[in-house]
Order: sequence, then structure tokens, then C-alpha cells
Amino acid sequence: MTNQFTNKQPWRFAIAPKPMTAEQTEELNRLVGQMSGFVKMMMGVADNVALTVMKDAHDRIQDVRSKESYEERPRRVHPGYRFRAKGLLMDAEREAARWRTRLLYPSQGELRFFHVDDMPEEARRKYGAMTDQEYFEFWTATGAGAYQRSLPLVRSLWWKFAKSMEQHGVRASEQTAWGLTALTVLQLAVETFERSMRSVNEAMDGRLSADFMERIYKPFSLRRVCDLWQQGLVALSPETATYKLSSAEERNIELGVEQLRELWISPTTPFESLAGAVNDYDELFASKSVRHSVLSDINQMRMEAEKDVQRLKEETIREKVMGIKN
Repeated sequence: MTNQFTNKQPWRFAIAPKPMTAEQTEELNRLVGQMSGFVKMMMGVADNVALTVMKDAHDRIQDVRSKESYEERPRRVHPGYRFRAKGLLMDAEREAARWRTRLLYPSQGELRFFHVDDMPEEARRKYGAMTDQEYFEFWTATGAGAYQRSLPLVRSLWWKFAKSMEQHGVRASEQTAWGLTALTVLQLAVETFERSMRSVNEAMDGRLSADFMERIYKPFSLRRVCDLWQQGLVALSPETATYKLSSAEERNIELGVEQLRELWISPTTPFESLAGAVNDYDELFASKSVRHSVLSDINQMRMEAEKDVQRLKEETIREKVMGIKN
């Protein structure tokens, strides 16, 4: 079974840290190609959910609604949404657009993560006349299902922030809370990228330096978007940079973040999100039978991943019990 996002030849430049034989280079290509599939699976969830939450928050800060709803209630744009704040929050959205462009159309010498001809032959045969653009849209669609799964936890985080801000006298507390919720989710996406890099480095077992591997996959990081959004949020509502959560509020919010973190890294979420994208983009596959075969493979990989997680949990419990006995 092949991960739909695995690359057979993920780069177009020499990466060997030292002279290598043709066999060693081929093995290294294979490993990094597999790692690219893992990174795209994880970040397909985290990045696309975070960007959707950011877009939702920006709409709420601007009070973007249907024209009919304005008849029921006048538009209420956040009072701080002007000049520097407006510019920075819009810069974050523009940076997100540039982030997508760089992933789809990398500069010369950079890795091609969404080039159809770089897919392994086994995976490529399953698709019809798919373009690079469709391949990229198929990847971003994995975030749609994950977003729906994440939404209850995101709304719970927003409510906690809004309640706290109202008590602390932060102006436009509900809209500001959406901005802070988006920042929290963006920061979690950046953290997920960093965790993925640690997993990749462990899998590579020192064959390439950690810094080098991070440079390879850096295009998936939302760090720049996150930084711009944070600057915009502080300009929008300076109180967010100074007001302090109580210890109880902090624990409550951290619990919500931890629940979202666990949802994203669980084996169920990425594989079920991928299955949802396969169903949404059924026209990309060579035939219905091929699509059903892909769904079966995804389900098999999900079950294997869940078994691995359960085995790790059992080993951790045994180690703790043995530690207590000793």
C-alpha cells in the first residue's frame, strides 16, 4: 500500500551530506519520499484547519455576513480594525495565499511536493488525467473533514477566551476572542510541524541532519502567517498582549488545546480526512473500482496505525507499572 502523498523523487538537487553510492542514494530518496507522505498527511490536517479558522476569525472581526442578515442587525466591525491592525491581518491572509503558491509552484531548486509525475507509479496509475493543481486541491481537501471534526473544540476554545476577556474588560470581547482562538490554532499548527520534523529525524536515524531535513519541509510551516496574525491581533486589541489569564483559566484553555492536539495527531483524523477527500474528488480516479480500492487501502493503514498507537500505550503502561514495582 502506498500513501497517496508519497513522492518517488521529492527533490531535484543533490542532498547527500557525504559521497554515497548509487544504491545508498536510491535508498535515501526512497526514505525521504516516504517521509514526505507522512509530512503531507499530518500538515494536510493541521495547516488547512488552521488557515480555515484564521479566515473565519477574520470574517468575524470584520462582521462579514449575508446582506439579508444586515437588515436584522447593523454591521459591527471590530473597533480596532483599522490602519495597522487591518493591514497586518490582511498581510497574514496574503501570506497564506503566497504559502499555497510556494507549495504548488516551488522556485527552481526547491522541492516539488505536488508534482503529479513525482508520484510513485503504483499510486499514479490510480488517477486519471490529474493536474498538479488538482493534486494540490485534493491535499487541501483533507483539511475539510478535519475542520469539521475540530470545530466543536475550536468553538469551545473561543467561548473560554470570550468569557475570560469579558471579565477582564477587553473591548469587543467576542470578536477579539475569535482572533486569539485563530492565533492559538495557528500556533498549534506550527507546533505540529515541529513535532513532525522530530518524527522524521527519528525515522531517518541521523542519515541527514535535523536542520537539513527541516529546510526540506519548511514550506509546510505556517510560522510566517502565524507571526503576522499575532502582530495584527496585538494592533487590533493591545489588551491581548498584557492581560493575564488566571491559573484556572489557563488550565482550562490548555486542556482545550490538548484535546485539539490529540485530535490532529490521532491516527483516525488524518486517514478519515483523506478518505473524505477521496470521496469528494472521486472524478480524479481512473474508475470507481480504483477509488474503492484506495478507500480500502486507507482504511487498512488507519487500522494498522491504531494498532501501533495501542501497542505504544500498552508498552508505556507496562513501563510505568514496572517502575512502580521496582
